[in-house]
Amino acid sequence: MASQVPPSLKSVGGYVKVANDSTDRDPVVYYWCLYYAVQQALKIDKSSKEALQFITGILSTLEAVKKQYASVEAIHTEIVAQAHLENYALKLFNYADAREKNGQADKATFHAFYNSGLVFDTLSLFGEIDENIVSMKKYAKYTTTQIGKCLRDGTPYVSSSANKPDELSFIPSNEQDSNFPPPSYNESYDMNSSGLPGVPKHYSADHNPTENSDYQPQISPSTHTPSTNVSYPSPSPAPRSQSSVLSDPQPPPYSTTSTSGLKQPTPKDFLEAQKFTKYALSAIDYEDTKAAVENLKKALSFME
Repeated sequence: MASQVPPSLKSVGGYVKVANDSTDRDPVVYYWCLYYAVQQALKIDKSSKEALQFITGILSTLEAVKKQYASVEAIHTEIVAQAHLENYALKLFNYADAREKNGQADKATFHAFYNSGLVFDTLSLFGEIDENIVSMKKYAKYTTTQIGKCLRDGTPYVSSSANKPDELSFIPSNEQDSNFPPPSYNESYDMNSSGLPGVPKHYSADHNPTENSDYQPQISPSTHTPSTNVSYPSPSPAPRSQSSVLSDPQPPPYSTTSTSGLKQPTPKDFLEAQKFTKYALSAIDYEDTKAAVENLKKALSFME
């Protein structure tokens, strides 16, 4: 029988739940959510018998997944994994945000916001998270909490589209997630009592993260972003804040042309090209031809 999340590790239960939801449909999300869960668990409790049993179980599962999906690059290559997880979280976020703006503050919207916030968390495994992604994560978690309270208490929910800008100006900046979502609502939906799932048996490359019993089955990449005074990016994966590394001090000047007549890219150009190539690879994973071509063209523009 699969191990249960012990009480001391209750805070990682949400990540295990997301992994459970991704079993047999997206081994990349499955793998990295479990990986993030075990990293957090090791920081919380690695001494009790129950915690050690749980952690050992996850580690064994992770090793099995790596072997079974040896050809899935997003499980073995971090830069591809990051893009895959960003796309996954952004699709969930855009889906939830569109529903919330339409006044559909129901269980499906709650879960989509909730899961997107948790998947956004996993991006910290790959380094500092871009500020725009951090803002979206905070908004997702804040809205999850508000919807959760209304569902729990049976009170009407006021959509953010109906609020005045000054009423939405405050989104909690506290990164501690111990109260996300409200504990009583969390328990009522059994978020933190999930058993450790088994190793996925197959991988559907065109899996849509919104396709389960709680979500509407059809969702296209949306250009909709929250109408608050917090700055959010477009739905394409947000760039990592690497340009700041190059801004102070300024890099030495480069020649704009080479002996072959082509542009000589600067270090910043290479970073931008790498970023869009990464997004193209993730789009290919989703069999999204349009996004793949667009991102490859953007990458090429920095090289020409």
